Amino acid sequence: MRKLLLVLTLVFAMMLSIAALVSLTNAETQEAQRASDLRFNHVFVDQELSVSNEKLVQDVVAGVDLDNLGTFDLKDVKLTVAIPELGVQRSLGPFDVDSDSGTTRKVLLELFDDVPSGEYDVKLTLSNENFRKVRYRTVTLT
Repeated sequence: MRKLLLVLTLVFAMMLSIAALVSLTNAETQEAQRASDLRFNHVFVDQELSVSNEKLVQDVVAGVDLDNLGTFDLKDVKLTVAIPELGVQRSLGPFDVDSDSGTTRKVLLELFDDVPSGEYDVKLTLSNENFRKVRYRTVTLT
């Protein structure tokens, strides 16, 4: 009788563990589905020139215009903009993107005074703990 009770207890514990894993997997699947409802309307990268302390300063403004076409809010979203070749990166967030709405987010990258002219790849990453979307654009610095 004790062996039967032990076996039943173990089976019940295994069933609870499986149910918890299935529940976690369903939550991750739902979050991934929510992320697939996120649409990039526009990804932009522009050079800005200004004068500071009688020096010409180059900055890069990068951002996204996006819509959440789904029925669930996306929570704790972060936008990261990087120019890997220059070792420059900046993040914005966390912020929420409500269901059936949109938002525009911009990030200013301040560059060194002596950045060589040329074309550079800019990496824009939109993410939270459950999804990650990456877009690339090119900026020409003069």
